[in-house]
Amino acid sequence: MISKFIIALLISIPALHAQQDSKASEILQKVEAKYDSYKTMKVLFEQKIENPESDLEQQSEGTLYLAGRKYKLITEGQEVISDSKKVYLYFTEENELIIDAADPDENAFTPSDLFSLYKKDFKYAYAGSPVIDGKKMHVILFSPKDPDQYDFHSIKLYVNAGNYSIEQAELSDNMANKVTYIIRKVEPNIKLSSDFFRFDPSKYKDIIITDNTE
Repeated sequence: MISKFIIALLISIPALHAQQDSKASEILQKVEAKYDSYKTMKVLFEQKIENPESDLEQQSEGTLYLAGRKYKLITEGQEVISDSKKVYLYFTEENELIIDAADPDENAFTPSDLFSLYKKDFKYAYAGSPVIDGKKMHVILFSPKDPDQYDFHSIKLYVNAGNYSIEQAELSDNMANKVTYIIRKVEPNIKLSSDFFRFDPSKYKDIIITDNTE
């Protein structure tokens, strides 16, 4: 669930559904306009995983780089890189690489879709305006129209009411897991080399490779 959201957790996608909450739509269009103006992004985030039934509570940090549908996600113990054609999942401690084909479906979920969820196949509605850490937020509640398509059943998106930046996303699934992503910093339009979203196995001695594209 965790990696599937942030990876698969941010483009041509279906048109806005007219039946959706009009207030939420207006806010989300402003959010999308803000992030659409960036050609690239570096996103620093904090991830919290909770499950009260199993007393699970974990916290970690990560970095996400985005350029259209290309991305690189770096978290503790692993890296996930996609050049939009292939997805490279590298486990740092095991020195193991798994290569899969990227989903050719333009509607497939990628990290960049975090900033345009309202155009995906979700139902959504305005869910309040709390003040968090002194900042007023707009809360939008999402749920997939087809519950079988995703591992989670709901997403709460927290949007800064002052500048329409995404501050936080909370995911809940049917196994009582709650995953919270807190966006600490966004650096727009950073310079990235042409091979930044490629993985070169030759740089890793004795690497174990499983290539599912062959």
